[in-house]
Amino acid sequence: GSTYYPLNLTNHSGKSCYLYGYPGVSFVTSPSGSQVGAAASRNPAVAPATVVLAPGQTAHVTVQVVDAMNYSKSDCKPVTAHWLKIYPPGQYGALYVKFTAMTCSATLPAKLGSPLSVDAVKGGAGKPGGGL
Repeated sequence: GSTYYPLNLTNHSGKSCYLYGYPGVSFVTSPSGSQVGAAASRNPAVAPATVVLAPGQTAHVTVQVVDAMNYSKSDCKPVTAHWLKIYPPGQYGALYVKFTAMTCSATLPAKLGSPLSVDAVKGGAGKPGGGL
């Protein structure tokens, strides 16, 4: 199984901003630490569209975390990660979110899929418990 988490992105600037596409998302050991496993794959279930955020408005993406125990221990090399590193679409500065989950420290063979995936940015705040 998998668990789906909303990841909200709020415009804290004084002017409108535009988001299009997918954020870069990966597990990391700490805000100054190294990446754990492969970066999130892009889930095409939600087609990319431009989202305009006025000051104070929020958009979201859905992050899918696959249960690391779905994979063999030898393929996955499961570990507990405690942080997510996020690059909002079109941005070069990373954001960090405290987030604890079991994940694969190894890059899985392509045929096994990705233990972490993200969909394209959507307008409005995400709601816990929703899927893609």
